[in-house]
Formats: sequence, C-alpha cells, structure tokens
Amino acid sequence: MKGLPCFYRQDGWWTYEFCYKKHIRQMHIEQQDGENKVTMDFVLGRYSARESLRAQKRLEAATAAGGALLLAQGRGERVMDAR
Repeated sequence: MKGLPCFYRQDGWWTYEFCYKKHIRQMHIEQQDGENKVTMDFVLGRYSARESLRAQKRLEAATAAGGALLLAQGRGERVMDAR
C-alpha cells in the first residue's frame, strides 16, 4: 500500500490532508507569488503501527468475549450486550 496518494478536503479557511497510514494534517494555504504556500500547519495525528495493532487486539478480545469496547472514549472497557 505504499505510494498511495493523499486525500484533501477544503472546508472554509482550512485544508485537511489525509495520508493513509501516515498522518492527518490541517493547514491554511495562500497564493504567494503565483504559487500555493502553506502558511499555517497542524498535524492532527500520526499513524502508529504499534498502536494500531494494540487497538486491533483489544477489539478482537472484546468481540470474543461477547462485548464491545468503548474505543471512542479510549477507556478500553468491556460492555456486555443485555439482550
């Protein structure tokens, strides 16, 4: 999957760059001397293979136990289905 292109989305003043298994970046681009220049730049997140593997293992463990993880809250708690 190396060499995949990055995806861009412009939303108002900001442009967002998503590069698969690399990073997500927020930036402001302005025209200067006929060229696009990044004038403000924030990295919103970087990909970590180790963290991705950890999250996958937690999800598999919860699924095997019949529950689901509260990954959005980052607590790694197991919730049992009350059916």
